Parts: sequence; C-alpha cells; structure tokens
Amino acid sequence: MRSVLLSALALLTCVGGAQAAAPVQDELRRSAVVQAVERAGPAVVNIYTEEMVQRRDWSGDFFRDVFEPRYRRKMETTSLGSGVVIDGRGHVLTNFHVVQRGAKIKVALVDKREFEAKVVGTDPDLDLAVLKLETKEKLPFVPMGDSAALLIGETVIAIGNPFGLSNTVTTGVVSATHRNINAGGQTFYDFIQTDASINPGNSGGPLLNINGVLIGINTAIYGNAQGIGFAIPINRAQRIVRDLIEHGRIKQAYLGMNLSTLSEKDVKASGLPQKSAVKVVSVEADGPATRGGLKPGDIILSVEGFPIETPDDYTAKLRTYTPGDRVKMEVQRKGKQLDVVVVAGEVPPALADRIVRGQLGLVVEEITAQRIREHRLRNRKGVVVTEVQGGLAGARARVQPGDVIIQVGGVDVQGLDDFRQAVLRARRKGGAVFLIQRDRKISRVRFKL
Repeated sequence: MRSVLLSALALLTCVGGAQAAAPVQDELRRSAVVQAVERAGPAVVNIYTEEMVQRRDWSGDFFRDVFEPRYRRKMETTSLGSGVVIDGRGHVLTNFHVVQRGAKIKVALVDKREFEAKVVGTDPDLDLAVLKLETKEKLPFVPMGDSAALLIGETVIAIGNPFGLSNTVTTGVVSATHRNINAGGQTFYDFIQTDASINPGNSGGPLLNINGVLIGINTAIYGNAQGIGFAIPINRAQRIVRDLIEHGRIKQAYLGMNLSTLSEKDVKASGLPQKSAVKVVSVEADGPATRGGLKPGDIILSVEGFPIETPDDYTAKLRTYTPGDRVKMEVQRKGKQLDVVVVAGEVPPALADRIVRGQLGLVVEEITAQRIREHRLRNRKGVVVTEVQGGLAGARARVQPGDVIIQVGGVDVQGLDDFRQAVLRARRKGGAVFLIQRDRKISRVRFKL
C-alpha cells in the first residue's frame, strides 16, 4: 500500500513539474526572431489587383462557337507583391515595379482586412513607391531604423508574399552593404546584400533587424543564384518617402560642385589608388558645397560610407538625397582626412541650361514667331536649337540649328520650362533619349547627362 502511495505521489510530482516547466519552455521558444515577427508581421501587406474579366466559353460545337460566341464574366485576382505599412496614417512602402501597371490596387493585411489603395508617388529610378490605404481604421506599422548602423553578419528577417504565400518569414544575415548590381547593362547602386531567401512576390516587403525595426525594402534576386538577395537601405528610402508624401514627387538635391576622376598627378600626391576617389574641380560661389566647407582640390572618398570611385558613383548616391538633407562626406585635403557635412539645396532651373550647353554643346530657346520664320519651323511645340558647339555630344549626334526637341526621356516638351524639368529628371537617371524633329523627320538620340 505504501509503495502505491509513493508511486502516485511521484506521478503527481512529475505532472506538476511538467506543467510548471511548460511555460518556461514556451518562453524559451519565443526567440528574438519570433518576437520581431510578432511585432512587425501584422504590418506586412499583400498587394494585388482585382478586376472583372470576360472569358469566352467553348461548347465544342464549331459553328456555334464561331457564329454565336458566348462569354462569361469572372473576377480575377492577380498578386503583385508585398509592402509594409510605415505609419499610422496608412502609408505603405513598396517597390515601383510592384505597382507600375497602374491598375486598381488592393491591399490585404494578415488579419484578413482588405483596403483599396491609391498611389501617392513613385520613384522609378530607385524602384520605390508609396501607397495610401483608403481607411480611417487604426493600422499596425513598422518603425524605420538606421541602415547606416548595420553590421556585417547580423541577423535579418524578410517577410513577404512569395508566390502568393502570405506572410512568409525567412531569416539570414547581412552579407554585405553598399553593394552595386550590374543588370541589363545598367548599374544599380548601394544595396544591402543578404542570404535571407527573397523570392518572386517578396518584392516590396520589409527587411527587419532582430528588434523588428525596418532597415530595408526587399527588391531583387541576383540571377538564379541561391542565397543572394538585395534590399534598398531604409535610409535611402525614407528621404524619398518624405518627398513623395509631402509633394507627390521627388525634389532633387543640389550641392553645386563639379568633379573629375583622379589624374596620375593626383594619385601620386594623394597616395591613393587610381580608382578610389574623385576630385572637386570647382565649387559654385555661395553654393551648398562652398557653405559646407568644400574646396577645389578636395578629394571625396565616400558619401555616408558609400565609396565614391567615379563621378557616376557620386551622381548615383546624390539621387537618394533631397533638399535639406545633410550629406556626410569623408574627404582628403592635402593628405589629411576630414569629415564634411553639406546641407543639400534645391536644383536651380538654370542648371538645365548649363548642363545642355556644357555637356551637349547646345543652346535652346522657346519657339517664337521670329524663330518660326527664321528656321521655317513646322512645329510650334518644343524648344528650338539655336547654337551647336563643335566637338561635344550634340555636334557628334549631328544636331543642327533649327532642330526642334519635342521630347526628353519620354516626356513631351511643350516649351522651355518643360524642357528644363525633363532635363533635370533625366540628369537624375544619368541620361535620356531625346526626340529631335527636323522638317518631317524625327530622330531618336540618347544623351548622357
């Protein structure tokens, strides 16, 4: 009898101990990754379109199908990609290529709530878009972090809707930062590289750190490689987001200086490798660069940690800034390294004229009655070329006085203001195709800007 009682007591003790241990074990299972997903997951959305389409019914009777066709209407849903709610007002950050079709857009949260969304603004160059959900409901959102503080090897979490599988979570590490990607003959600058799985449908979804804070927007898979994905650093994205929300477009940053690659003399004097930096050739009087303390002869090594090896690197990095941003640079001056901060200004419209004259060798003017008579113009819209400087890109493309520029980068040019704005947008991309009309003939010429 005594042995039976002891056995029962032992059994009760084990059961009680197991019940006490279960909460402890459950708490151990809730790792930092689990907690980060619990916090951020509700703010990750699936972006899709829903539209009514007509499908033809086939009866199998040839004559009836040909001469008496019948149709049925069907609601068709197409998953486009992922996104993340970034504030309590219902703004969603995603990739431009996710929403570029321009169809009616809907957004679904993980809790099954669905909302219609409108496009607030896009930046095709950086592959970013901001949506606004049509709701007054309180929505979960993910706070933005600081991608400049990322550590190589730190744990990151990707959440998205790959292949339409909602709220799929993958983990990995930061493999590299400031990574440039060459694809389709074009260079894309300054990405976070990660081995967290990023598959079709993940585009636009968040890359999180271990605290569940947004540090990147997942955007690309590198070819067919395994374990190599890329995300746009959130520091780049949030400057663009601010402009898109406030203005619906991007205001370009302007520092007011000209750069060149290092000459052999510069390399010897600086002790730097040939392709490791760029030199400041000139600075605009009382421009942002001058006010920030930059001087001709300074050598720019990096911008916000991003290595500047060519003027193109600098131009690409500057695209991620908007007026008022503080541009942090590492500079070498007379052999000494120093940190310089320049507050970016807004691009002056006259810069377009200087670019067109200095790089293309062209002077353009409004089309007036006098210019129509002088050049016997057929077109009253666009801008007319009045001067062509030999030896520069315009002359090499055989542009002549009297030619009319009617389009720049796919944007129709009505007059000089349109032309200037189109040139400045093209400058941000690094170049554009110009449509140039001469009599009845229209030519397409691509200029680097």
